[in-house]
Amino acid sequence: MSGCILKLEEALELLKEHQIFDQVIGEFPAQLSFEHISYDSQAIKANTLFFCKGANFKPSYLTSAIQAGATAYLAESAYESITDVPAIIVTDIRKAMAVLAMAYYDYPQNKLKITAYTGTKGKTSSVYFLKHILDQQNHGRTALFSTIVTYTGGAYEKSALTTPEALELYRNMHQAVENGLTDLVMEVSSQSYKTNRVYGLTFDIGIFLNISEDHISPIEHPDFEDYLNCKLQLVKNSRLAVINAETREFERIYQTARAHAERVVLFGNATNHAAKDYYFDHLMNHDGVLSFEIAGDTVENQTGPLLNGSYEMNMLGAFNVENALSAMIAAKEYGCDRAICARGIAETSIPGRMNLMKVNDITIVIDYAHNYVSMYNLLTTIKEDFPLGNKIVLFGSTGEKGISRRKDLGRVAGEFADQIIITEDDPQGEDPMKICLEIASYVESFDTPYEIILNRSKGIEQALTIAQPGDVVILAGKGADAYQKRHGVDEYYETDMGAVKRILNLA
Repeated sequence: MSGCILKLEEALELLKEHQIFDQVIGEFPAQLSFEHISYDSQAIKANTLFFCKGANFKPSYLTSAIQAGATAYLAESAYESITDVPAIIVTDIRKAMAVLAMAYYDYPQNKLKITAYTGTKGKTSSVYFLKHILDQQNHGRTALFSTIVTYTGGAYEKSALTTPEALELYRNMHQAVENGLTDLVMEVSSQSYKTNRVYGLTFDIGIFLNISEDHISPIEHPDFEDYLNCKLQLVKNSRLAVINAETREFERIYQTARAHAERVVLFGNATNHAAKDYYFDHLMNHDGVLSFEIAGDTVENQTGPLLNGSYEMNMLGAFNVENALSAMIAAKEYGCDRAICARGIAETSIPGRMNLMKVNDITIVIDYAHNYVSMYNLLTTIKEDFPLGNKIVLFGSTGEKGISRRKDLGRVAGEFADQIIITEDDPQGEDPMKICLEIASYVESFDTPYEIILNRSKGIEQALTIAQPGDVVILAGKGADAYQKRHGVDEYYETDMGAVKRILNLA
């Protein structure tokens, strides 16, 4: 990227400062500066510092990088067969990537107001809410790093990871600054802390939405304790910690925040509202428009006027009100008033998140719900807001990760659905029928009828075929995803909405 540079002397000093430097192997030219940094051997330019990272890294990648112009490499151990270029050996390649990426891109995080979200569910909806609010105030100068898309001031681009690798993270921040953006709203996954993608990064505001068992697998977190510990890093590394008081493990999260953050703000529902700085109440569904009230705000100061009052939004569910309220709290800290918050919330729509449509008196809901807490919230909200008619639920579960979801999703669907269609959802290298049968074994604990239709589009067609007027068809798990992950490849998928429109001959 034009204008970016990393001096060898600075790099070595930083690695020593963070106590991850081991040794230098070979001779470096005097006054060396790297014009590029990369871990992708297929994206190397002249004078690149190449990072040898990843469990599947092969020495041949390093050879290719050197042939393409890499002038040095950084790794956790030396490659003795490689003598063409010198090496920097470190004790933690991931931390090294974060530390050096910050420096290479001239610490762009210091030029942005950054709000970060973590939680088992709701991160994407929340960052969309906050971006819509802040855009009202700063005239569209809010960067967005989300599970769905990345925005740095140009075109919206599909995201590869919820939280990018460190080199991409700081490159994106730099692009945002170069494009004149002033704010950044981002999702921070537990994996990003486990793999040190956000190592050394302090957020202006860190928002902890919720936590429940998820991402427990051999390639993610070995157990819930590891998962929680990773998520706790957010409140340890935020100046202001905003916490949903309804979350599981609240006391531990709260005490951790009190010990590390400069300030802590609590929000939640009206239960025990005296202990919360903000709370919501009086939810009412008006044909798909949800109205609610915010109360409890008593601090009118330089951060903005009181948020208390009535609001509306185009998504259902108390969990979405929690997401919206968290965004309003952050927006107030940045000086947004109640009118700006109300307008931003009302205008927010999120691809694949609680998208509702009605055709022939059949309600169709498309939502990304893919774990226990999100599916539970989705189905209980639908049953409350649409008490009549059968609830036909189509869903699957991912292959090779989040193994516990199969039991969780099977049980929650078995409890709340009237009819179930189990299908594939990013099977990767696993047999999708095996995954579906495993889910079915937990559905069978209930009397809920189910069928397995592996082809997701055909499963949606079956759900729409059996639905009668007054029924609700719930398509869960993929949201707006336009692919099926299979054997490491993103295969084209028409999207759930695309399938619905094709099957029902909608424009």
